[in-house]
Amino acid sequence: MKDLQSVQYISKVTLTSKGKKLTKTQQSKAKIWLKKPSFFRIDASQEGKSTLLFVCDGNQLFLYEYQTNRYGAFEPTPQRIEKATGFSLLSFVLTPNLKERLLVGITSASLTTPPKADYLLLTLKTKDNDSFIIYVDKKTYLPLKTKIDIKFAAMEEEVSDLKLNPKISPSTFSFKPPKGAMRADLKL
Repeated sequence: MKDLQSVQYISKVTLTSKGKKLTKTQQSKAKIWLKKPSFFRIDASQEGKSTLLFVCDGNQLFLYEYQTNRYGAFEPTPQRIEKATGFSLLSFVLTPNLKERLLVGITSASLTTPPKADYLLLTLKTKDNDSFIIYVDKKTYLPLKTKIDIKFAAMEEEVSDLKLNPKISPSTFSFKPPKGAMRADLKL
């Protein structure tokens, strides 16, 4: 969507680790704000408790860990932005060439329109039978739901409360460490 300048939404992610003897499921939720070209804020939580905060002001990318009260500052390279945003609606808007890189290793792909649906269904598979299913909104061409199923894990992201081109205060994209926060050598 060429006219898209800003986005605000809630992302609900379910991650299931699949082992031989143990299957573990975790759910997280994030409030997300984006303003082009490279301003974003991701405020993530699990079980109602804040866990991680990513803030990118266009010049610096900050990662803050709520539980440890530690933060790190990074140059916002495309690789770091992709790691911070994961495989999400946000990454589709921000990450250059993500759509092309997504197709690396894909052995089959299909694009269908289910009857009476307001979305397109993009299904991708790899030679290892990993699958990626992306529900793409017909009007915006943005992914509103994503399901990834690989050998040892499954991930599902669902977008809700989507607002296109909302007015977002510039202060949303600034980071001021909380009182007592320690700058640390965090990895991203």
